Amino acid sequence: VLLLHAVVTTSFAFNNDGVSRKVFLETSITTAATTVALAQPANAVLSAPGRCASGVGTGCEELAGDNEYIKQLQAQSAAKKEQYQKEALNAYYMKNYPDFFASLSPPRYIIKKQDGTFMTVTDSELSELKKANKIKIENARAMNGKVVDYTQKPIMVLVE
Repeated sequence: VLLLHAVVTTSFAFNNDGVSRKVFLETSITTAATTVALAQPANAVLSAPGRCASGVGTGCEELAGDNEYIKQLQAQSAAKKEQYQKEALNAYYMKNYPDFFASLSPPRYIIKKQDGTFMTVTDSELSELKKANKIKIENARAMNGKVVDYTQKPIMVLVE
């Protein structure tokens, strides 16, 4: 009611010639409809299923329903969940840490070992490894090595 009064008062204030019935009715109906729509209980808006990430979670069964193909995909994702998490962590390291280590004084460089761990070396250590042909450059890959990840810089890998 107060909102309707404010709209009517504002309409009169901005129109020196008075307000036509059409404008008044349109404003009143719009205001009333908005008020009714906003007065609905919050729990009536949406109900989302539980969470389902990497094929694991309380909402996976509900999302799949009776679809066997979706259930199969969820099972495959669940089986590779740890691998995908490791890839995501390595991608995070390689996107964020090389620039940090290069900014140190003296600069250090990240090198990936064959076992998947990382080590840092100084300029002199890096030049010795390059002279001994123990460093190769690889492009980062994702999805179990199927796709080249161009969001990352090339990686120096230690060859043993």
